[in-house]
Amino acid sequence: MESRLSIEWCQSKDCTQASLHCRDLEDQYQSFLGLQKRFPDSLAVVRYEDMVRSPMDMAKKLLKWVGLVWNESVARYVLTHTARNYQSNNPYSLYKSKFSEEKWLSATWEDINTIQTVCKPAMDYWGYVPIEENQDYIKPLPLDFTL
Repeated sequence: MESRLSIEWCQSKDCTQASLHCRDLEDQYQSFLGLQKRFPDSLAVVRYEDMVRSPMDMAKKLLKWVGLVWNESVARYVLTHTARNYQSNNPYSLYKSKFSEEKWLSATWEDINTIQTVCKPAMDYWGYVPIEENQDYIKPLPLDFTL
C-alpha cells in the first residue's frame, strides 16, 4: 500500500484502502484457479517481489517455462533493464532501486499490522508470510503454481 502513495492517479479508495485492494487480490486468485483448471500447465504466477529480488533467475525460469532458449543477448537485456544502480522515481520504470520492493518498510507497525489483518486471506493465497513487530524481513514462501 505504501508504494501506491507516490502514484498520482492511484489516490482513490480502490487504490489506497487495504480492504478493497486485498479483496481484488482474493478475486484475482479465484480467477487464476478457474483459469488454471481450464488451461492446466498454461498459466504461472510471477510475483513482482520475486522478479525484483532475482530478475536474472526469474527471467531464466520464465524463458524455460515458455520453451525459449536463454542466451547472452537475453542476459544482457535483463541486466541492462534491471540495473540496481540506476535511480528512477518513475513508478512505471523498468529500473528499480535495490529496495523498491520493500517500500512498505516506511509504514508504521500499526499500518502494517492492520493491513496484515485485513489482507490475511489474500496473503495466504499468494504466499506472503505475516511479519511480527520489529521483524527485519519477510521471506517469501514457495507457491505450487510459481515458476
